[in-house]
Amino acid sequence: MNLIYTLASIKDYSTIKDLTKKMAEYFRYLLSLKDDFVYLEDELQCIARYAQVQKIRYQDNFQLKITCNVDADMEKIPPLLIQTFVENSIKHNIMLVHDLEINLLIEESEDLLHITVKDNGLGFPGEILDRLSRDEDIEEDGSHIGIVNVKNRLQVLYPRHAEVVIQNESKGCRVDISIPRFRKDENAEL
Repeated sequence: MNLIYTLASIKDYSTIKDLTKKMAEYFRYLLSLKDDFVYLEDELQCIARYAQVQKIRYQDNFQLKITCNVDADMEKIPPLLIQTFVENSIKHNIMLVHDLEINLLIEESEDLLHITVKDNGLGFPGEILDRLSRDEDIEEDGSHIGIVNVKNRLQVLYPRHAEVVIQNESKGCRVDISIPRFRKDENAEL
């Protein structure tokens, strides 16, 4: 809202129109979430809208590349599963890393969806990574609550069948998520 106010004060009405349209689409999706699963295609559109809003906010200081090698209109995943990690990449790096790059890759094997979110940011502090690897709570004063929520939801939805691996690389962070495939044409409940 502060960004819209600032844009209004400099009379940048074109950007205000673009920003409010993207925000409305993004919030409409968030407010419509009622089920434990959404189509991957809808989740990817949500991520794209979120990134578009952030690009306006941060003046294109990052790039998001999405590569989806699965039939996104057939696969179902928990809502905000991927968006949480894309948001973390932006939130914790955008002011500290020039030309932040975030790569999202989605692939499939016979029974699993493999989702990778990778960035060229600063990575996680070692202590946080250690606690995550031991499945300890890392939430501190509201920070990292998204990661904790994702891990908890995956344990409820896919008991012992989902995996989240978070690791630092030589430059940046990599999050690998593996979940059982749940397709549109499957009537079975997970």
